Amino acid sequence: MKTMDVVIIGGGVIGASIAYHLTRAGVRDVVLLERNELATAASSRAAGLVLEVTGKPAKQPLVHQTLADAYDLEEMLGEDIGFRRVGSLRVAQASDRIVELDRMAKVAEQTGVRFAWLTPQAAGSRVPWLATDETSRYGYFQDDAFADPYRLAMAYAKAAQAGGVSLKPRTSVFGIEIEQGRAVAVTTSEGRIASGSVVNAAGAWANALVSPVDQPLAFTPVRSHYWLVPPTAGYPPDHPITVLPDVPGYTRPELGGLLVGVQENQSLAFDARTLAGDETAHTIAEREDHWDVLVEKMPALSALAPEAENWEIAHYVAGLSCYTPDGLFLLGASPSIEGLFVAAGCCGSGVAASGGIGAALSERVTGSTLSYDLGPFALDRFGSIDPNSTEFQARCTDARAHKATGSNRSA
Repeated sequence: MKTMDVVIIGGGVIGASIAYHLTRAGVRDVVLLERNELATAASSRAAGLVLEVTGKPAKQPLVHQTLADAYDLEEMLGEDIGFRRVGSLRVAQASDRIVELDRMAKVAEQTGVRFAWLTPQAAGSRVPWLATDETSRYGYFQDDAFADPYRLAMAYAKAAQAGGVSLKPRTSVFGIEIEQGRAVAVTTSEGRIASGSVVNAAGAWANALVSPVDQPLAFTPVRSHYWLVPPTAGYPPDHPITVLPDVPGYTRPELGGLLVGVQENQSLAFDARTLAGDETAHTIAEREDHWDVLVEKMPALSALAPEAENWEIAHYVAGLSCYTPDGLFLLGASPSIEGLFVAAGCCGSGVAASGGIGAALSERVTGSTLSYDLGPFALDRFGSIDPNSTEFQARCTDARAHKATGSNRSA
């Protein structure tokens, strides 16, 4: 196989976005490698919320790029890519949550994001199943959206392929070759591929690629999950995403029903060294403790959604999300290996930020003028770490457990 300008390892939404943005930068000799089918691991199991303003301001420019990309991809491909611009309704009950929502409203005003305070009556009219009161605050972010993550990933991949990227599913990567401090090639099930640059976007398996060259990445794979409520007349297909930090949890429309996520108090972590190469082989969804999580959160959830205690759950979906101790991504160039770049540690926001991650990594790889500040996402910001140690994994699961979507502590 010929020498490539860029080899991207990982065919999920982030790897596909990087490939797409490289073509927009004029790079043509790019190959995207995925050991399974494209976008069939974490990407296909994500809830797909695209929330522009959260408690992590460093992410906002990246999410903004995703929103822009969705319009471009729809126009370029001439097809529905599963992107739904329904807005998000944030509900704040406790005083600290109200302070957080006030802070996000100010950020929206400062950054040009369309935002409005809603009365309880107006909030209830937008989300008919929501119980409202005069003491809570309701903020509406008009441009927020949710994506079908698989279709978004495939849209990036199709657009990248149209721009000259070679897509190679069912191609395993065994290692990254380093010569004199520089990444020069990858070894694969299809042979050796020499490359000027290598991008590690392998999700939960990213550490397996760089640990042999002593470049551990500061994240732990943890369980992310949600439940699906079947269609009823009370759940309009276009009502806003609801963000409920007091639960904490969220909902969004799903095929006439609801997708419901709640935050567990202690996230389940997985040892990256023992993960199966095919995420469908995992036993994440076979555990029964997820029912305990839902039961534990039901009082807070039913206070906002009185029908919740009578919901029939049609499906439970679980997948892997990779968390860092501070809930921020790992993005940029390796500090010690030239030509090696990393996009890892999605922290439950990989779909939302995929466009910006793709654009930012494209700029780093090509040496273009930088449009994004990746300082908060520096690979070495935690110093020397052992990603497989119990102590480090506890830091990451704590970050996951305290993620309240849309709050100041959120990822």
